[in-house]
Amino acid sequence: MQDLTALQADACKPMVRMPRRVGNFDVDRERFSVRWGNKTCQLGNTKQFLMMEALATNCARFLSFSDLAEQMGGDDQDDIRPIRSRLRSALRDAGMTDLDKCIKTECGHYGLFLHARGGANEMST
Repeated sequence: MQDLTALQADACKPMVRMPRRVGNFDVDRERFSVRWGNKTCQLGNTKQFLMMEALATNCARFLSFSDLAEQMGGDDQDDIRPIRSRLRSALRDAGMTDLDKCIKTECGHYGLFLHARGGANEMST
C-alpha cells in the first residue's frame, strides 16, 4: 500500500491532454478542431475548443460548471453558458447539429454523450 506522501505526489501531477476519439468523433489539439463523421469544425485556440476538449476528456460524464471552468483554465463559472452557446453556434455552422445535441445539460452540469450515434462508447487516445 502506498504511503500518503506518494498518493499526494500522484494527485499533484498535471493531467496530460491528448487528442480524444470516440467512434467518428475526434478532438485534435494540434489543429484546434473537432471532427464528427466526415465534417470538421475549426474552433481555433478558443474557450469553445477548451470546453469541447474538457467534455471529450470526460466523455459520458457530467461536469459541474466549476469543474469545467477549472479544466478550461480557471474561467469564471458565469462564463460557461456563453462559451457553450458559442460552441453550439460553431458546431451548427459546421453542419454538426447532431454533435451539438450530444452535449447535454443537467442541473448546472454539462456532459458529452456520444452513444446516440454509431454506438460508440469507448475512449481511445
